[in-house]
Amino acid sequence: MKFRISLAVLGLFCIMFIASSCNPRKQENQGDGKIISLSGDVFVDGQKAEQNSSVKPGARIKTGSNSSCEIVFSDKSIIKFYENSEAAVDLSSPSKSLNLFSGAVASVVKHLGKIAADREYNYTVTTPTSVAGIRGTSFLVKAEDENKTDICVCNGVVDLKDSEGKNRNIVEAAHHKGLRFARDEKGIHFSEIHLSESEEPDHDEEMERIAKKVNVRIDWTKADKESE
Repeated sequence: MKFRISLAVLGLFCIMFIASSCNPRKQENQGDGKIISLSGDVFVDGQKAEQNSSVKPGARIKTGSNSSCEIVFSDKSIIKFYENSEAAVDLSSPSKSLNLFSGAVASVVKHLGKIAADREYNYTVTTPTSVAGIRGTSFLVKAEDENKTDICVCNGVVDLKDSEGKNRNIVEAAHHKGLRFARDEKGIHFSEIHLSESEEPDHDEEMERIAKKVNVRIDWTKADKESE
């Protein structure tokens, strides 16, 4: 009898072990990121970061002068943080968020998943003056200060509005379209911004370089609306 009980317990243990091996820490690792490149002074939650440092959901990223870093997340999204930037990032499902307090970021996102019935998008980028609902795929956000934000939809679709929920614009672009949200004594206003002919090649090269690191090719002839 004891032998039979021990055998049954052993069998149950083996089943549990196999099941856990087939789904290794799926929930625990969801939304985790890793710094794949770093230059200068970069901090994660106040601690000096290094190459391959991990980034947990909700982490606060800060870069110093002449400093930058690139982070790849478990869903294969990538974000580049430029110098003098500070942000909190959480790409765990189902609601992904990037809160940019200051500075600039560029990002290429894929595999956002199906949009749930109770939300308009699965990835939101906020700044002191704007809210961007990301539908795909490549974008750049620059928060110069608490009163001005420039957003470039490099390729894809982004739902833009100011931080007061007004001035909503759905911007679809195959090749760089931008809006500026600026606050004055009358409130927040928006205006279109355009890259000069001399700036476009540099922006193309930068976004293509970032996208290549997550095996994404940007087709500048059409707006990428893929979110899955």
